[in-house]
Amino acid sequence: MKYLKTGQVFMIACCLAAMGMMQSCTKECPTDKEGENCELDIMDKFTGTWSGQNDCNGTTGQLSISRTSSTTLTITGLFDNQVYPLSGTINYSSVEFEPGQTLADGVTLQSASGHISANNEFRIYFSYQDQSVTPAQSFDCRFSGTLLTPNSSEGLPQIVTLSVFTESDTTARSGGNIISQGASVITKRGICWETSPSPTVNSPNKTEDGNGPGTFVSYLFGLEEGTIYYVRAYAVNSVGTAYGNEEIFTKAECIDDLCIGESYLGGTIAYFFQPGDAGYVANEAHGLIVSGDLQNAPWGCNAVSVGTALGYGTGESNTDAIINNSCSESETTAADVARSQGPEWYMPSRDEFQLVYQNLGANGIGGISSDRYWTSSEDSSINAWTFDNQTGQSVILSKYNEARVKAVKEF
Repeated sequence: MKYLKTGQVFMIACCLAAMGMMQSCTKECPTDKEGENCELDIMDKFTGTWSGQNDCNGTTGQLSISRTSSTTLTITGLFDNQVYPLSGTINYSSVEFEPGQTLADGVTLQSASGHISANNEFRIYFSYQDQSVTPAQSFDCRFSGTLLTPNSSEGLPQIVTLSVFTESDTTARSGGNIISQGASVITKRGICWETSPSPTVNSPNKTEDGNGPGTFVSYLFGLEEGTIYYVRAYAVNSVGTAYGNEEIFTKAECIDDLCIGESYLGGTIAYFFQPGDAGYVANEAHGLIVSGDLQNAPWGCNAVSVGTALGYGTGESNTDAIINNSCSESETTAADVARSQGPEWYMPSRDEFQLVYQNLGANGIGGISSDRYWTSSEDSSINAWTFDNQTGQSVILSKYNEARVKAVKEF
């Protein structure tokens, strides 16, 4: 069975009627470009490094799309060295491939299309038939990814947007890294941000941070807590303005110059106590800190009912109950791993881990992987609750299985 992987290389040719390969390509400029020659924008919209996943084999990889001529794009992946030329028609946001092309011995393209959405998501859908096996089999695959780094084109700079981090109640830190000045020196650089995708230098929300190549730091200002912002670095040379990848950022809660997601006292601030929580003091920063990933371990105490709870504020007593139960003496449990960080650390309850996810994992901060983590809450004598950071849901798992472990402590 031959899979059409994301690592294969594709050639997309437009307007090849003179070669007899296809009809003349047609395109329509977007409304904001009517009356202009938008061919360059159409081609350049695809160029860059895209990171995503191929659902044929579940692998995660990258596609690098470069412009090789005025009518040709080359899509190059990471996995295979095979080259498959495909001809297709390029419109403003999509590519249509011609069916019936041979991709490899016995492998024929049935249909394929590529599309870039407004928020810079790139998808390629493949349908192909493998006749090298008996009986012949057909497969549907998709590469779905987002733009990491735009390519320089026609002398424009190359720039990468840096990650965004909360600095204070109303500010955040980002910046850019100019990896190529393009055809001429950088005369202006900075970041721009909006509450909608694809901010530009026409936005009032922008900075100007000097000139020239290299890395620079910028600060967003006037931010509101809980608001989603879209951030891009930009660089200007004599050819025009280039933008970096788009970073999506949610303004975190801050108290006393401490912010959710900030490194503090050996961990990451995950939650501030709210009115009604034990430990809450008005206008003072108190809450939960979460550790980095610790060693994987089983929940332990299989076939034994420890008697733990689910709710907020029960994680510490749950951890004590697991460690003090004689069932845990024969193995290293997840609770043991959490407590090994110090006597003040414990394994969060199911509801406590939900808070950690809402403030950190759901926003892609805090070093929480897309995997399952144990909580200190059991479901029965043989099962306990985990939290799946990929789906944002609590999931029951057998106690004897190993899962990831994080610890929390109050501050």
